Amino acid sequence: MKSKSRRRSASWTQTGQHPQTEAPPAKRKRNPLTVSTVIPAALAPLAATFRAANSLDAFRAASTASGQPLSLDSIARALPVAPALSPEMVLLHAKCIALLAPNIVSLDHVQKGVFDTDLEPALTFAADDGDDNPLSRMSKAERLQCGFGFSSIGDRARKKALANAAEKISAREALFRNALADFAHSCNPPELDQTQKNNTSYIWEALVSKVIQKEASGGFNADFEDKIQGTFLNLNDFLAGIKNDPGYRNQIPDGCWKVDEKRHARFGTLINPLPLKLQKALLTVKGISRLYEHQAEAINELDRGNHILVSTSTARYFDIFAAFSADDNNFRSGKSLIYQVETLKKMLLNPAHRSLYLFPTKALAHDQHSSMEALMHAAGINGCVAPYDGDTSFSKREEVLSTAKVLLTNFDMLHRSLNETGIFSTRWREVLKNVAVVVVDELHYYAGTRFGVHCAMIIRRLKRIFDAMENVDVRFIACSATIGEADGVMLMSRFFALKPTYVRVVSANGAAIGRKHWLVWNPPLLAVPPESSQSDIERTTRSEDGSKASWKGKDYLARNPNVLFNSVPTTQIPDFGSHLDAVDKAIQCATTEHPLTQEGLAEFVSTLELQDTLAESVLTKVENNLRWDPKFAVYFADTRFDGDPARTYGIRDDSEEMDGVETDCSRFDCGYRVVDVGVEMANDDIEYVEYSRVFFTLYEGAIFIHKGQSYLILEVDHTRRVARAQKTNAKHTTRIRDYAVSDPHVIHSSMTIAGSTDLAIHGGLVKVTTISTGFNKLLGRRILEIVEGVGAPAGRMEAYARGLWIPWQNSVEVSAPGLHAAQHAIWKALTENEPGAGAGSVWWSWDSLNM
Repeated sequence: MKSKSRRRSASWTQTGQHPQTEAPPAKRKRNPLTVSTVIPAALAPLAATFRAANSLDAFRAASTASGQPLSLDSIARALPVAPALSPEMVLLHAKCIALLAPNIVSLDHVQKGVFDTDLEPALTFAADDGDDNPLSRMSKAERLQCGFGFSSIGDRARKKALANAAEKISAREALFRNALADFAHSCNPPELDQTQKNNTSYIWEALVSKVIQKEASGGFNADFEDKIQGTFLNLNDFLAGIKNDPGYRNQIPDGCWKVDEKRHARFGTLINPLPLKLQKALLTVKGISRLYEHQAEAINELDRGNHILVSTSTARYFDIFAAFSADDNNFRSGKSLIYQVETLKKMLLNPAHRSLYLFPTKALAHDQHSSMEALMHAAGINGCVAPYDGDTSFSKREEVLSTAKVLLTNFDMLHRSLNETGIFSTRWREVLKNVAVVVVDELHYYAGTRFGVHCAMIIRRLKRIFDAMENVDVRFIACSATIGEADGVMLMSRFFALKPTYVRVVSANGAAIGRKHWLVWNPPLLAVPPESSQSDIERTTRSEDGSKASWKGKDYLARNPNVLFNSVPTTQIPDFGSHLDAVDKAIQCATTEHPLTQEGLAEFVSTLELQDTLAESVLTKVENNLRWDPKFAVYFADTRFDGDPARTYGIRDDSEEMDGVETDCSRFDCGYRVVDVGVEMANDDIEYVEYSRVFFTLYEGAIFIHKGQSYLILEVDHTRRVARAQKTNAKHTTRIRDYAVSDPHVIHSSMTIAGSTDLAIHGGLVKVTTISTGFNKLLGRRILEIVEGVGAPAGRMEAYARGLWIPWQNSVEVSAPGLHAAQHAIWKALTENEPGAGAGSVWWSWDSLNM
C-alpha cells in the first residue's frame, strides 16, 4: 500500500496537477486512410479478390514472414463460394491488382509442389519489415507461437497477433480501395451522361484494356527470366550430367532429343463481331477480350454455315514463361470456348434455342457445367445448364427438360430417350425442335469401334427427328486432340452424315505453348535369356519389303525417332459394313421415333456410304426385318421388340451377332438393375449396370459404389436381372478373383504358314471363359479377407470373339520372346492393311497376312 501511495505522490509532483484532473494522454495517430472508400460496383469482385489475398498474407505473416508468394489456387479457395471465379478470371484479377497497386503487391511465380518443378502465377505482397509494419512489433517467438494455431498461445499473445494482423489488413485494404477509387475517377470523362455513369461496367473494361497494354509492352514479364534463373536445374546441364555418368550407355542416341521452342499466342479476327452482351460476359467471367486464331477461325466457319471439328492439342504450359506471355488470355487451348460462344450467340439471337452437349464421361460434362452457366448468367440469358444422364432422378427429368437451355448428356441416355419419347412426346418436343447446336466432345473416343457405330446411328436418328420438326439449321461441332486434318473431314462426315463440302477441320492451335523437350530413352538390355537372341525377334517379324515401318527389335524407336516425332495420328472411320446388325437395330428404333417410309429407309441407308452391292443387300435385309403397313405405307418395328427396340440392347455392352452362337447379350434387357432396398419406395433403381460389368461388380457380398456412397450387394437375381443393395458405412472395397481361359470354338478358315509343312494358322470364333473363384476384401491395396466361391451364375462368364490361333506342336522349339514378338507381328500385319480395323469387327482376311 505504501508503494502505491508513493507512485501516486510522484505522479502528483511531476505533473503539478491532481490525478483526477490530469489531461488524458495523447491518442495514437491514426492512419488517415479509410476502408470505407466507395468503389464502383463493377470493381467489387476485384476488391473481394484483393481482400482474400490480403487476409491470407497477413495472417500467414503472423507466423512466418511476409513477402512469400501466394498461389492463385489458394486465393481462389479463399474467395466466397458464389459467384465462383474461373482460373482465368482469378489470373486477370491478379494482373489488375498488380497494375493498380505495384507498391503493395507484384505478380510473381511459385513452385506447384515439393516434387513438381512446374511453376504457376502467384501474388507476392511487399515485405514490410520496417517500423510501420504492425507485425514487426511482434517478437519472433510470438510469430512462431501463432504458427501452431492461435488456440495454443496465451490469451494476451493471441489478441496481440490478431490485432496486428487486422491492422495490417485494414491498412493495405485502404490503400488498394483508394487506388480503385482513383482509377474509377480517371475513367469518368465529363462527356458521359448520367445513365452511362451509373453503369460502371465501362470502368472494368478500361482496366482490362490497361492490363492488355501493359502485357503488350512485356510489363508483367519484365526481368522474369532473370528472377528465376538458377531456381531449377537447366535441362541441358542435367542431360550433360547423365551422359558423363559412368553408367551411361548411349541411352539417348543421336537424333533422339528434339526441342520445340516456346510460342506466343496468335489471335484472330471475327468476320462478324460478337454481340455486345457476349463480349462483356467473356470479359467478366473469363477475362477474355481477344480470341485465339483457331477460335476465331472456327467461329467464322460456323457463321459461314459449316460444321466443324476442332482438333487442336491440349495446351499445357511446360514453362512459366508461356503462362506469363504478353499475349496470353487463358490457360487452355480453348476448344470448349468455341462451342460455348456459338451456343450463346444462338441463344441471344433466339431465347428459345437449346443445345445438346454429348460427353463420353460424366466428369467431362461436370467440367462444363459451372463455366457455361456463369457465361449464360453474365450474358443475361435466362435458364440453366443441367445434366441429363442416368444419375438424374426420374422426378427431376421433367423439370430439366423444361428449364435447361443446355443439356449435358451422353449417347447412352440419348439412345433410350429418343426411342422412349420420339416426335409424339411433349417431353422432348420443345427441346428437339429448338436445338441449334449439337456438340460431341472427344470424337476420337467413338472412332473405329462398334460403340462408335452405335453412336453414329443415334446421330442419324436424331437428325431424322430434326428434319421432321423442320429444324434444319442445326450446327454440329466436334472436338478432339488426336485427329489429323486428313482423317478429320472423313470421320466428321461419316459420323454425322454430313456432306464433306460442309465440314471444316480447325487444327492450327493459336494458344501459347511453352518449350517442350522430347526424348527417346533406350534402356540397355540387362538380362537376355540364354535361349533367345536378337535374331529370334527379328526372324519372326515381317521383312522391310512388306512394311514401311516394320518392327526390328527392341530399339526400333531409338534407331528411328522420326517415326515418333513426325508421325501423324491415323483415325479409324466408322465401319458400318462390319456391324450390319447394329445398323438394323438402329433402324428398328427409328421406326418408333418417326414414321419410316420406303423413301425414308432408302435415304437412311444411303447415309452409311456403303458399296452399291452391299447397300442393296443391307436394304433388303432391313426391309425383311421390319413390318410393312400397306394402309399407312410405313414401316413398323418387328414384333419381337414389343414397340420399344432401344430397351432390348445397350450400345456399350451389345455384342456382335455371330452365326451359330447365342450369347446372354442377345436376350432383351442386357443390363442389370441395382435396387436400393433401404428406401421406402419399392423398385427405386439407383443405377443400371451394363452386362459386361455385371460379372465383375454384382455378386453377393460385393461393395458397389454409386455417387460416392457404398452399397452392400445382398442378393443378385439373375433371372429377373436385379441386384438388391443396401447402404453401408463399410470402409473396405471388393474385387473379384478370376482367371480367363480362351478356346477355339469354330474354325472358319485355315492356311499353312509359308516355309512350313505342319505349322498352320486358323481363324474363327474364340470362346473366352472367365471363371470366378471368389473375391477379395480390400482396404486400399491390402487384402483384409479372401471370400471363396461366389460370383456370377455357375461362377463363370462366357463370351465370344473373332480371333486367330496357331496350334503349337511340342516338337517345335521357339523362345518365349520369339513367341511374343510373333504375336505382335501378326497383329500388325492384320491391322496396318485394314483401315476399318476395330474391336468386334471382321477386320482380318487371309490376303492381308501376306505370308
